[in-house]
Order: sequence, then C-alpha cells, then structure tokens
Amino acid sequence: MFDISFRLSLVVLSLIVIAGAAACAPPVEPQATPSPSPQPSPTPPAESPLPTSPIPTPPPDTPSPTGTPEPRVDRVIALYAAGTPERGTLKALTADGSTESLGQAVHEWSAVSDDGRWFATSSSESPAQSAVALDLETGTTYTVPVRSGFDVYGMAFDPGAPRLGFLELGLPDADPLLWAMVIVDLDDGSAVRLEGPTDPGNGLLPGNPLGWSETELLLGTFVPYTGETSAGVWSMTVPPDVPPAPVEELDLREVLSGESYLFQPQLSPEATRLLYLNRDYDYTPDDYDPFGLDLAVNQLWMLDLANASPTLLVEETEGAALGWDIAWSPDGALGMFALGRYAGWFFESLTLNTVDAMGAVSDVGPIPLPPDGDLISLDWCAPDTALVVVATADRVHELHWMDMSTGESSLIVSDDDIFVLGCVDGADAGEAP
Repeated sequence: MFDISFRLSLVVLSLIVIAGAAACAPPVEPQATPSPSPQPSPTPPAESPLPTSPIPTPPPDTPSPTGTPEPRVDRVIALYAAGTPERGTLKALTADGSTESLGQAVHEWSAVSDDGRWFATSSSESPAQSAVALDLETGTTYTVPVRSGFDVYGMAFDPGAPRLGFLELGLPDADPLLWAMVIVDLDDGSAVRLEGPTDPGNGLLPGNPLGWSETELLLGTFVPYTGETSAGVWSMTVPPDVPPAPVEELDLREVLSGESYLFQPQLSPEATRLLYLNRDYDYTPDDYDPFGLDLAVNQLWMLDLANASPTLLVEETEGAALGWDIAWSPDGALGMFALGRYAGWFFESLTLNTVDAMGAVSDVGPIPLPPDGDLISLDWCAPDTALVVVATADRVHELHWMDMSTGESSLIVSDDDIFVLGCVDGADAGEAP
C-alpha cells in the first residue's frame, strides 16, 4: 500500500519500520521503500502548472514493447521492491513462489495497478522532481514534473479508469505549506492539479491516497512534518473530466475522524468498505514497554462507506495486542490480522488470523517472527496465499509465503529492504518487461 505499500504506503509504514530501530517516526504516513539513486535525466521541475500532455518516453533497461515474451504457466500474484535502503528493484512474485526481476528502479513512493499493468514511482529520492508512470506491457512511460519547491508523496491507481492520483507536497521550509492532488490520465499522460487550501489550518489537510471508490479518491490525511500521521480519512470526488480547480470546489466528506484509527486503513477489493486498527487507551497489553511512541493496538474495525456505519470486529482485552498491519481477502469476504503478545517493545510471538463481517475469528497459524523482530506488512494475494514481511533484529527483511489452508509458511526471499507494492490480478509471468 509502498506502505503499504506503503505501501502499510502509507502507508503508516514509516512508523512500522522504525519500531525496532529506536528512531523517531518520519512526519508522514509511509510505506516508503528506501529511495534508490535517481533514474537518468528526469524531467526538470516546472515553475508553471503541469503540462497538459507530458511526452511519453521509453523507460531505461526496458525491452521493446513489441518483443514477444516466452510463454509461462505461472501467474504473477504480487509486485514488490527489494534491495538496499539506497536502491530497490521491482520484482514479480508468481503463484508457485518464484520471483523475477522486472529491472525497474523503485523509489520512495510507489504504486501498482490492480491488474499489474501499471507501475508508478517518484523519480528519485526525496525531494523528487517528478512522478513516473510506466506501462509494464508496452513500455510507455509518462514523466509528470512537480513544481519547484514541492515533492512527490503517496499515489494510487484508479481501477475504474486509466488514471493515477498522487500527492504533491511543499518542502518543509515552505511558507505557506501548500499541496495539491495531481491526476494523471494514463491514456495520454495529461495531468491536472487540484490545489489544496492555501491555509491548511483552515481547510482539508494533505493526504496520501488510500484508493479509489468509483469517482471518489480516499485520502489518509496528516499534519505535514510532524508525528501526526492519522488526521482523518476524507473522500474527494474527482470526475473523469475534472478540470484544474481548488480542492474546496470539489465534493468533500469526512469518512473517519483522526481519533478513530491508527496506521493506514485498507480499502476492500470492491472499494465499498474500510478495514482499520485502533486503540482503547484504557487497555494496556501485558509486558508492553514502548520506546518513545505508544503504538499498541487492540481493536479491528470495519466501515461501510455507503452509510458511514462502523463495526467493531475484534477487540483484545486479555493481555494480547494486534499487529500493525491488516489486509483483505481477494474476494473481500474476510479480513486478515495478526495477534500476539509483547515482550517489551517487540512482539514475542504473532499468530495470523482471519475475521468475517460478523466478527467470527479463525486461527490460521504462527507468523515466522524472528526474535526481537518486527511485523512489516501483510498481504492476501490469492485465496490460499498470504504474504508476510518481517524484519530480523539486524533489520534484514524477510518475505514469507503462508498457506491460508494449512497455516504453514516458507521463506521466499530476504534482503536489506522488501516492500510489497500490491497484489495483482494475475498477468502471466514474463508478460511484463
């Protein structure tokens, strides 16, 4: 969701990543993969508004889109980034657990479309000069510059239309601190900017996209460059033909207040419900000794977007706590979460669980959590397949495969940094460049 994703994109993944690193959280919702070095010759930033038609450019290290790939029987179920904190590489994971490098650099903020066709990333480490969207089938690339003094943040593809939305945020020394939501038409690369309030204190805060629900773009808002990463979930209606306009002129509604959730909520596959974590601060897990931020959560909620009706699915009150990430099943019938017990700041153990809309919980099996390790992310990419990323005490990331039927797990790959960009609907492996 690079938290997710970021992706958990932000998406509050920066809080998750620092849980064992004894450092203060970055000021925005993360799910950020550490930034690799910039791609060659990014488009320079523009002082003026975005060009209406960015020129498609062939991506580096990408075979000709006319080439015929070798036929494969395995199907891609997820795209992820792996590498060092200085550089990540886009990779595909197939249904049999094999991996394949797609040869594309992954920078701090990134996303993948549900069908696995489109991949987007910031063009370099922060501050980035542009956002780059790449069609993995044809090799077509759109480079969309951001304004001088701004940076690229969270992004999400619209499954109902060929477009991408990403947050453009002013740098920390900007006064006033401005932001905009940039909408990119993937048919031709044209882009429009929807500018946020000139005084964020009196209007909608900037937000990283959580996903699209028809023409509504859901934003996880935050207070920039502070530790306040859960400031409310808002919906912004963005028609397909939206012209450049101030955000205040769009239809806006608050979906969740900032007090209602911690970490990044997850949008259901059919884009009608949110799954999110929260904390009853009258409850403290057994043997919990936080370092700095108190990040323990003990509640799992579901929200119906149509009627704004929340449902408490899980509440732990017997000494345990929930892990820091959650996911939906591919059909949206079940939620997935981790449950375990602390031993100080770290979880001593975690168990993978599922829950239905009525709150019925089923135990799947133990998560392969290393001693003094962290849970980084959860993804449910096929009916019988979950992906779990954990970090060791040495901060090495491990991507594990978990069988949802048997509860058995196996290590797929380890690297200095691993971030699952998202599950995909399953193009044949080898179709992407």
